[in-house]
Amino acid sequence: MDEPAESLMNGLEDEYCPPLDPALFAAIASDYDLLDDDSVQQLRDTLDALKASADEQGNTAFDPSGTSGQGDQDGFASEHGGSHPTLNSLTSNLTSIESDFSVVSLEENQKPTRLGGGWSGPHAQQSPTRVSKITGLILEGKTTYLMEMFPSIDHYTIAHTLRKCDEDIDRSMDVLLNLAFFEDQSADDQEHKVSIPKGIDGFEGDIHSRERKRAKSKRSKKQGSLHHSSASVLAQREINEVENKWENSKRDVDFICCRTYLSPKSVTSAYHLNGASLPNTLHSLASTEADQHAKDMMDNSVTFTQIAELQQEFHKISPEKLAGLLRLARNSTSAASELATVMITVKPPPPSTDIIQIKQTPVDLADSPTQPRKIPSWTRQPQRDHLTSRAIANSHIIAGHSAFTQANSAYRRGKSDHLMGGAAGYYSAVGREHMEKAKKEAAAAADALVESQSYIRLLDLHGVSVQHAVSITKRRVEAWWDSLGDTKYAPGGRGPVQEGYRIITGLGRHSKNGTAKLGPAVARALANEGWKVEVGQGYLTVTGMVRRR
Repeated sequence: MDEPAESLMNGLEDEYCPPLDPALFAAIASDYDLLDDDSVQQLRDTLDALKASADEQGNTAFDPSGTSGQGDQDGFASEHGGSHPTLNSLTSNLTSIESDFSVVSLEENQKPTRLGGGWSGPHAQQSPTRVSKITGLILEGKTTYLMEMFPSIDHYTIAHTLRKCDEDIDRSMDVLLNLAFFEDQSADDQEHKVSIPKGIDGFEGDIHSRERKRAKSKRSKKQGSLHHSSASVLAQREINEVENKWENSKRDVDFICCRTYLSPKSVTSAYHLNGASLPNTLHSLASTEADQHAKDMMDNSVTFTQIAELQQEFHKISPEKLAGLLRLARNSTSAASELATVMITVKPPPPSTDIIQIKQTPVDLADSPTQPRKIPSWTRQPQRDHLTSRAIANSHIIAGHSAFTQANSAYRRGKSDHLMGGAAGYYSAVGREHMEKAKKEAAAAADALVESQSYIRLLDLHGVSVQHAVSITKRRVEAWWDSLGDTKYAPGGRGPVQEGYRIITGLGRHSKNGTAKLGPAVARALANEGWKVEVGQGYLTVTGMVRRR
């Protein structure tokens, strides 16, 4: 390399690295002639775009759901195989977009802080709209407010925390929220521990000690029944019914591997590529197998007979896909029947080629313009289940990936054909449009999931991300409060207000590092809005608005 070109190369590397990786910079710069001014300008334009993208990703907020995009189920699959790096980046970009929108809605233009040794990030930020607006309270008033919010924490701990935080109610709430959830989780773990005596001590128990234990057990049960209401029992049962999404993923992969010849690695890659949906994964695998071997299988008389038998039971599935399932199942009709039964539970997502279509505007040949038909504003949109919304969201992600790939190809061809620059801009706009639609479908899937597992005065947030949980909770609590009408002003606080609005958040066992994130974030958001919240074991109870003095 000539000395001027080498010096320019070093200067550009110092300018763009970091945030760009030096290896990536060298690979891109090798495609350009550094002795040509136009080529150098094109190189700078490319590097500027990559640098802006790298800076944007570096400032992206952290996704606190702990599910890598899959566990929230209202997001998208983020664990793909190594052959799909662009799709990985697109999915992570969508997750960052969701995080940015939710952070703005919670606490706008704030920086992450660490308060009282508690959480950090967008849900633990100082904001002028927080509960510190309850001014004019002395130490006793602040202590009473926190005791009502944290009934499981003793008076000494709350008073000590207030003094330690210089009577700052915001910082004290940060510490107590973490303390409440940590104590609930540790207490629940202690209940499952059994103390087994060792050595000769294990044989010391006699009949009298057993009778004393029985009497003590009866007294403890009687006392426990006074402290726990039927509502808390219902909440605990709802908490115990939560499913582990990582175990569900492993179970789905094992289901396919046990009935097909595919390896767990290939099934896992296809599973995450199809949004962690078992029916969509089966559709994709059957279609791929049918494209390769369906014609040969149709020529086999034995296989054709087996497909005809399956067609009688599963008439909604095309013969080609049944042939693909049969080949996957090693020509076992029973295994293929089990796969088909699961596959028909969800409709297959439309291919990306059907979503991205370039259509010209039709020419209106009518002499007089016709009035567009107006859709009444009261027309109710059809409700979709969360699986369908999630499948549509994943389809938009795949379509966005295809559009961005075409935009990248057109951009590279624009070096020799300047007309391709317009095509690159068009495909980039199409990709952004699909990513925006995917974000909306993710929110719709979260709403549908919560709706399917909630009741009138019980909101179950299992299975959704922190951002969607906070947004849904705010809307549902506001709707519950408005639905009470004048009964919320009943004297003595009796009626529906006394029962409160129960929000199931879980203990956070399935979050990253087993640390609860959903419960503290929702409690913080409700307190910021001025709601009176009681923090329980794996659930929250809203009992009204805080009286401002």
